[in-house]
Amino acid sequence: MKKRFRPVLVLLDIFIVIFTIFLVIMIVVTVKVLNEPDYRYDPDNYTYTLQGGDYRSLANSFYLGSSEPVAEEKVTPELEPYAAVGGYYLHSFLLGIYETMPDEESAAAARQAMEDDRSRMGVYVPETDKIDKIFDTQ
Repeated sequence: MKKRFRPVLVLLDIFIVIFTIFLVIMIVVTVKVLNEPDYRYDPDNYTYTLQGGDYRSLANSFYLGSSEPVAEEKVTPELEPYAAVGGYYLHSFLLGIYETMPDEESAAAARQAMEDDRSRMGVYVPETDKIDKIFDTQ
């Protein structure tokens, strides 16, 4: 029996080849992007974040849901003030929770952490007033 030429199957084969090439290119690009250095630890990014008043992003960049910095080796002296602002924001948030519960021991620890963060902020100490207004602390 002789095979019939089917143009629909030829078009589907071409589509499958093009789609496969596209997927391979996307995988290569994704691997390349994942292997690039982490842009988050660039001081310019933090400066823009701080100027925009996005303190939550600073807290996420350095703390990611814990009360200890995520990557202390990445917190260079140049990045220390930004980490301190993020920490102050996080600890102010936690202070509000502890005062509402009430949990005086944890609240005292949060206040101490806020003071430690304030001492590391350098030129960004005025940001503490803005953060205090957000959480209505102090």
